[in-house]
Amino acid sequence: MKTEMSPLRRAKAMMGSIPIFAQQLCEGSACQVKFSFGARTAYTDGVTITLPPLPLPQFDEDIEVVEALADLVHCYIPHEVGHIRYSSFKEIREAATPILKSLLNAIEDPRMELDLIATFPGTRGQLDRGLERLASMGHFDVLTSDVEPDQLLALYTLYYLRGHLRQSEEFVERAEQSRGAIVGVFGEAFVERLEILLDSDGMDMLSTADAYCLAQAIVKAVQEAQKDAEAEEEDEPGQDDGAGQSADQGAEPGDDADGSEDQSGAGGAGDQDGSSSGGDSDQAGNGSGRGTGLSRSEAFDKVLRADSVSCQDLGDLMSEELRKAQDTALDQGMDKVIAETVDGTTNFEMAPKNAGFNPDEATKASRQLKARLRALMQTLTMSRTTEAVRGSRIHSRRAYRSDQYNRRMFIHQDDDKGVETAVYLLCDRSGSMAHQIGPARNAVYAIGDAMASLPGVKVGAGLFPSNRVLFPIGQKPSVHIDRMPFYACGSTPMAEGISWAMRQLWKRREPRKILMVLTDGKPDNEPHTDAMIAAAEAVGIEVHAVGIGSFADLGLFKSSCLVESIDELPAAVLGMLEVSLTRKQFKRAA
Repeated sequence: MKTEMSPLRRAKAMMGSIPIFAQQLCEGSACQVKFSFGARTAYTDGVTITLPPLPLPQFDEDIEVVEALADLVHCYIPHEVGHIRYSSFKEIREAATPILKSLLNAIEDPRMELDLIATFPGTRGQLDRGLERLASMGHFDVLTSDVEPDQLLALYTLYYLRGHLRQSEEFVERAEQSRGAIVGVFGEAFVERLEILLDSDGMDMLSTADAYCLAQAIVKAVQEAQKDAEAEEEDEPGQDDGAGQSADQGAEPGDDADGSEDQSGAGGAGDQDGSSSGGDSDQAGNGSGRGTGLSRSEAFDKVLRADSVSCQDLGDLMSEELRKAQDTALDQGMDKVIAETVDGTTNFEMAPKNAGFNPDEATKASRQLKARLRALMQTLTMSRTTEAVRGSRIHSRRAYRSDQYNRRMFIHQDDDKGVETAVYLLCDRSGSMAHQIGPARNAVYAIGDAMASLPGVKVGAGLFPSNRVLFPIGQKPSVHIDRMPFYACGSTPMAEGISWAMRQLWKRREPRKILMVLTDGKPDNEPHTDAMIAAAEAVGIEVHAVGIGSFADLGLFKSSCLVESIDELPAAVLGMLEVSLTRKQFKRAA
């Protein structure tokens, strides 16, 4: 049940929901996303994606900075997950020269993203928004002829493939606007050959190995084009030093001769008669057509001899901008609060043998709760039985009608007004719970066992700190009774607990999702906890809290109640569930 939020709370929810987004992408793979207090910027080791702790907005003026940060994070995580899932780091490591690595970065990024989008269609929008954000920060400008040749080649390749392969209209336009510059530097013949390679091999890539082969083919094309350019320049008159010197010595300063010397001397590559050479020279602006002042062979040579990688992987580019955005947020006074580890696994750590638990006592406590819930369910799922002319069941009291040729002898029941609901019990087991941990075990088991008897309700339970599952959603507590003997330890990292439980609920198919937090204390980090509650509300999860004892702080929760002792906990939890279920009912899924 989503609620209207203020812009500030919506910004908090946006940041708080990032762990959910990360888990969706990590599910079913070996990758892991970690928000670490020790990280200055984002990076990955091929398995774990590490980001700095994310700040939360405190005032309305913080929203713009946080939105920029969120766009970058929502682009960085899927991009790196895509590399982990779909890229082969073997080929990436084998790229021995800077130009080969630059081209491979330019080719592999859009290729890999296409695979990612096929698996997670929603990531197209996140990647595109991140790229738009980077463009607003000064990246991906239209290329000009004064860009270094190696960078010009790699970026044009990136623009072309991101536009035509990844089907981004913005990059199609950038490639078209940049074409004049690359033609001016390398010539029309080479650019046509490059585009043929990109249109043929580039559109049929299935792996990083294919991307690597395409990068090698482009490098080979550069090598061949360099040899052709050198041969042409050697054959052209006026290109050697002697010819140039005699021409210079034969003219007085300021003389213009016949007007052809200036054109050939300006760039060293003008036509023999001093006229323009058409497309190659026109788009460059002077005789050689290169703002860098290089001949065509020198431009190709500079590409092959590049001493650094000119086209960064998109992840490296975003890492730099994330660090800058993070610094801006911290300079504005925002705290670093979202720091946790997200992966696709679940902690099923077994309970210690010496932690006592009496299942008979817990089961006895659940019997009364079950009786109360049965009465509730009769109210929620009562259906009207009528007679019908067709059906699969014959009404026993109307079977006589068959002799009367009366077909109204079948039973028909209206659809149940079921309560298809997933409920998660998140129990605080911090050190302050030590004196009542025994009754807490019984209470959690009794509540879960009673709820599991409700038709349409799937219940699960877990603990924080340590985020340990007691019984998964939809499975009976009695099946996992060996996990129930938990003990008290640690502080109260409620934000991480809510985030973890929320990720388990969020992927459930039930139309209604309820999270119940059982705690006796105060969250370690209130701003982070508030953001996680806002994130849960934003994705339609109802969050309720039951405080145990007078020290419980429930001020962050919209729906809560307080009990004096653990013995009152089961009745209080079921009372809140009853109110929640009767407030709005959902029909069972067909």
